Amino acid sequence: MEMRKGIVFTLDAILALLIILLLLTGFLFLREKSMKPEIKYERINYLAKDVSRILSELKISEAKNFPTIKKLIEEGKITEKDLNSSLLDLVGSFWSSGNYSLAKNITKEIFEIFDECMRLDIENETVFASCNESGESMAVNSVIESGYEIGKPIYGYIARASLAGIRRKVTSAFLYFGGYVGDGNLTFVLTLPSFDSVEEAYLELDAGNNFTLRINGNFAGEYRKGSAGGGKLRADKFVLCNSTFNPNICSFFEEGNNTIEVKFSSNESNYIGGGFLRVTYNTTEMKEKELPNFYRFPGIIGLLNLYSSFYVPGRLNTMEIYLHYKNNYTTFLNIGGIEVFRNNESGEQKIHISNETLSSLLNYNSLSKKTIPIRLGTESSILQKVGNADVILITDVSGSMRWKLNSSSTGVERDCDDPKLYEGDTQRISLAKCLDKEFVDIILN
Repeated sequence: MEMRKGIVFTLDAILALLIILLLLTGFLFLREKSMKPEIKYERINYLAKDVSRILSELKISEAKNFPTIKKLIEEGKITEKDLNSSLLDLVGSFWSSGNYSLAKNITKEIFEIFDECMRLDIENETVFASCNESGESMAVNSVIESGYEIGKPIYGYIARASLAGIRRKVTSAFLYFGGYVGDGNLTFVLTLPSFDSVEEAYLELDAGNNFTLRINGNFAGEYRKGSAGGGKLRADKFVLCNSTFNPNICSFFEEGNNTIEVKFSSNESNYIGGGFLRVTYNTTEMKEKELPNFYRFPGIIGLLNLYSSFYVPGRLNTMEIYLHYKNNYTTFLNIGGIEVFRNNESGEQKIHISNETLSSLLNYNSLSKKTIPIRLGTESSILQKVGNADVILITDVSGSMRWKLNSSSTGVERDCDDPKLYEGDTQRISLAKCLDKEFVDIILN
């Protein structure tokens, strides 16, 4: 009885399994029949990408058991240096060199791994197709490989050259004098980068008097005003040294900061009214180090009286000023027409003007990418000379003087104590009247 029950249970289990298998088979059949075209395309698209990845990433050394590749290795047509190339490189090499049968056979052996119909095209030419049938769905995947063209070599040589050094480069450094630097003996600093030798030193300036020049403490000659083409409103042009003229003066210059001293021969007209010093040198440095971008005030032993300027090459973000002077009278500093410092203390002074102070007084945006005038001077009631002078003040009162300072339209009439007097919309005549009053006050002391 128990044996019969076991048989019944076994038969029941077999019948149940058959039913499940039939159901699964029917489900899979129906699922395959009802599979959407999008899903079919997605599946074969993934397959196309995988095959492309195999061709472009699988190395020859990893596929050397394929019959054609194995034979080519044995024959020495594939060498040791080729084993790190990809299968796609190998197929492309044979195809571009005209060995179409080898390219076809290698591709055929790779495609035989897969059941689907596949085709490999290079430059719109078919290398191999595993079947000629066109299916309901087709996926295309492209891989870019460069360096292959029928009839052209696939190997060659390239050369790369770089400049490691130069034998000689001639360039110049400049020291510019302000519009008026005085009144007294003057000291300047010229910064030079690394150099091999100085080729020439050239000085062009409008000096108020005869002067003696010193470079880093070394005597560099006496120079007479007007002896080198200078005169009224004309600058003298001196060649200080070159390879054939005063070569010892050229040797005075050195890398880094160079002190240039101008000492006048008398107590009158001790000033420089503009000019420059140019030092031409040769160097083996390909690229010179960028020097700090700052303005150096000249040293003035005498009456402090400077009209100069500095250039802001880009956007002005921060600015600081350091002044070291000794004066018994009021000292002031103007930047861009705006007074940023005034001190009436006497004796030696070391002044630091912070960026916070300067930014509160100046409009940095209006100073950016411009040449900015500066004025450093002294106020005193000392009369050095007494004499008679005729002073004439002429002011234009034509209709255009009622226009704005910055345009040809009617401006705003303002008094001299108006804080907006120097704004662009002020009437020209308003500002002219105030300047006339200031001029009269100065003349009458």
